[in-house]
Amino acid sequence: MRRTKKEAAFLDCCRQKVEVMEGSGVRGQGSGPASRPLAGMGWIFTIGIAGAFLFLLAACGVKAPPRPRELVVPAPVEDVAVEIVPDGLEITFTLPSKSLDGFPLEGIGGYRILREGPDGEVVREDVRFSVSEMRQRAGKRAVFVDEPPEQPGTYRYCVMPMDAYGSHPSRRQTVEFCWEGFLSDEGPPP
Repeated sequence: MRRTKKEAAFLDCCRQKVEVMEGSGVRGQGSGPASRPLAGMGWIFTIGIAGAFLFLLAACGVKAPPRPRELVVPAPVEDVAVEIVPDGLEITFTLPSKSLDGFPLEGIGGYRILREGPDGEVVREDVRFSVSEMRQRAGKRAVFVDEPPEQPGTYRYCVMPMDAYGSHPSRRQTVEFCWEGFLSDEGPPP
């Protein structure tokens, strides 16, 4: 096989001994295995993966396991009282500061008042608190004014505290109140 002058010059150039200078990055004869150009990039890849994992872990939103219902639902109200006031009937009670399981509540969503009349009809009133009020109301005294009943008889009032989702304890205290009407026939005082 005959070579051209150009090919011969190229091959002669490749056969020449290369002078190795320290730190030049040029490989000479007998200097060991060839360097890999991406060998130093492994640590960057490892740091990138670790950083992505930490970012995903920090951004997951929920930092704790879900709390069981007993830790979120308020304990029942214990001290319901009903009194006659000029505007009707005043129901007073203390909102619980602990959950069903006895742990401190972070907040209370509101309360529900049930009124059962002499005819068996149940009237329900829900009072909900804003997000800013939820933490402030736990353990505080609450007052609810109900309209005066239309007919005389025995009424039962029940107060149930609720969490932010409307869950309430199944056990409740009921207070009976005997309504005979206002003393005059004209209705409630002005």
